[in-house]
Amino acid sequence: MSALPWFRVYHRMVDDERLRLLAFEDRWHFVALLCLKAEGMIDGEKNDLWERRLAVKMGLQTRELEELQRRLMGVGLIDADWQPCKWDELQQRSDSSAERTRKYRERQKEQQEQACDNVKRHGDVTVTPQIRVDKIREEVEPKGSCASGDAPAFTVDDFVEAWNDTAKACGLSQIRKLTDARRRAFNVRRREYPEIADWQSAFRCLQSNKWMHGDNHNGWRADPDFFLQAKSFTKLVEGQYAQADR
Repeated sequence: MSALPWFRVYHRMVDDERLRLLAFEDRWHFVALLCLKAEGMIDGEKNDLWERRLAVKMGLQTRELEELQRRLMGVGLIDADWQPCKWDELQQRSDSSAERTRKYRERQKEQQEQACDNVKRHGDVTVTPQIRVDKIREEVEPKGSCASGDAPAFTVDDFVEAWNDTAKACGLSQIRKLTDARRRAFNVRRREYPEIADWQSAFRCLQSNKWMHGDNHNGWRADPDFFLQAKSFTKLVEGQYAQADR
């Protein structure tokens, strides 16, 4: 089964009075909003383009969105920014990237301390701490749970964490703003390459090719947009880049 992102819903929502106050069609619209929230679309900038995309996802006309929002807000399911109410309470701590980030930072600190010890032992020989690409996503649902599909999901937050740690070690620019364009590019690449092993391969290729770190004739450095391009990502996954490409 492909590694697709999952999210938690209240298992008794079929008996939720708020949902039962809605027409069946609007109950589906609310479930669709939960899916879009998990995908990250609800957190994006709200503009005309965003509204058109939302309408397409909902199977509605743009002019119908305001009335839908009014109905869902009226029963307390969403707020004025289209955010599902009490979303964070439904998602357990292990579902978010915050705990993974904390543990990831702790591992990085331990590796850096170990590297410093190696430098002290070996004199002028600098030992670069290995980036744990194999641990891109460690905190996942237990195997056998309906939320995991027996396969870990790789989220856009995981990508940002992995990129920023790789960038720090390789002298590349870190992601400071996750733009809508980058989020869309990530979602497309993830649909094409749902397996975490492919993302691990891409990051390993990026790490091993120093010409992507600026060691080339014009000082060019790889950035997240290059990484997420269809052609370059495929070559990274397949290991087609080499020092000769500089």
